[in-house]
Amino acid sequence: MSGSKRPFFQPPAPGPPANPYKKAAKRPDPVSPAPKAANPLAAFALGSPSRPSNPYAASSKPSPAAPANPYAASSKASPAAPANPYASSSSPPSQPLISPSPPPRPPPPPPAPAPAPAPAAPLISPSSFMFWNCNAIRPRLEYNTPEMSAFIARYSPSVLFLSEVRLTSPSATLPGVLSTGDKKAADEKRLWENAFAPGRVFGDYKCAGLSLATKRYAGTAVLVRRDALASRRAGVSYSLPGAAPGDAKPEKGSISSFFGKPSSAPRKAPARHDPEGRLILLECDTCHILHVYCPNNGKNAESFARRRAWEERISGFLSKVRADGGLGGKPVFYCGDLNVTPVPDEDLSHPAFFKKQFPVPQAGYSGQPGCTPKEVEMFNELLDRGDLVDAYRELTPFPGSHIALDAPVFTWRGTKGRDTPESGRYYRKGMRIDLLLVERRHLGMIESVEITGAGVDNSDPSFAGSDHCPVHVSLARGGGAGEEGDQ
Repeated sequence: MSGSKRPFFQPPAPGPPANPYKKAAKRPDPVSPAPKAANPLAAFALGSPSRPSNPYAASSKPSPAAPANPYAASSKASPAAPANPYASSSSPPSQPLISPSPPPRPPPPPPAPAPAPAPAAPLISPSSFMFWNCNAIRPRLEYNTPEMSAFIARYSPSVLFLSEVRLTSPSATLPGVLSTGDKKAADEKRLWENAFAPGRVFGDYKCAGLSLATKRYAGTAVLVRRDALASRRAGVSYSLPGAAPGDAKPEKGSISSFFGKPSSAPRKAPARHDPEGRLILLECDTCHILHVYCPNNGKNAESFARRRAWEERISGFLSKVRADGGLGGKPVFYCGDLNVTPVPDEDLSHPAFFKKQFPVPQAGYSGQPGCTPKEVEMFNELLDRGDLVDAYRELTPFPGSHIALDAPVFTWRGTKGRDTPESGRYYRKGMRIDLLLVERRHLGMIESVEITGAGVDNSDPSFAGSDHCPVHVSLARGGGAGEEGDQ
């Protein structure tokens, strides 16, 4: 084929066969003297400026002339190379990796104000009240309910005070709780509670307060008609507001830690109630009624001392009420078994007989308790300090010496004798010792004071088995404070 034309592509003359296991020597590219472009898929390092870079070799430093590989990771970015948005970098981030803590929460809104307490119900507004020393309520409930029902039905007082109930409390700190510690106490509790059942003797009343001792002695109660309590309340307390407390350790025979013997020894705070249950203070809408069972004067020095202490406390309290213009702006009516005859020659059925009883060496204390000269003296001091008057005697003047013995003028009566009626020491004898005292300027608030008992002894049904009869008080409607003083 010497005369034919040479083909367009003439392969080079064949050389010796290539050794597949021998590494080929590097040689310059015979076609282009310029270095080839870097393999964009390979990592590169800074190459030698005098020889072309191997596009398949890894490089620890990129060539200044080579373009940046956007897919390669680099430990240090070239100042001229554009940033690779997909490459990870070891340089610290411009923002912290941990997000900052959230701002503090605002404080919670203040709690809504508590709703204002409902206004207290208005106080009771009694039209009348009655006080009675029942001489132990248990026998009265067992044997004298017909007589009690009779005077309650007749007078229907808004408030009924009872003294000397002789019920017991299990603890001195629970004066209004009836004891059930023995069978007798349990029976007394049952009788008392059953008396308030509908149709029973106290069925129209509610017990508003009980002040009791831990033994069957003294004790007082206040009962309020249910219709008087309709939408109203009775304010009951068992101690004198603002009075001085009694001794820290009362002497034997002391009536209470409240009415104790005056002493400079350390004192306790006033008790919530008199431990013998001798006092109940009832607040009404226009007045306070202080009902008490005054301790008997007795026949020895110890009982004389406790009676003096009682009179001093009561006198001090009522004189302060007078100075303050009332208790909370209201007058105080002082009532109950006060165990004293205001004027012995008028308030005793047999003055000479009573005055010669029980002679004692102490001057002023001889005579029947309740009419001794010392008791009458303390009573008159009480009237003077509190500017008080005996409401019954003011409204019912003494009729003179001609008084029928069976007339309703004495609140305490003696009993018949066991063998014959006349053998009783106090048979056909009586005393007026259950009293109502009011400030002179408030006498106009009292309409009437009635002694409900009559007869020659306490066997009359009007005494309902007790040796005292009830005393009924009607309050004047429209009769205001100061009326008597303006006349």
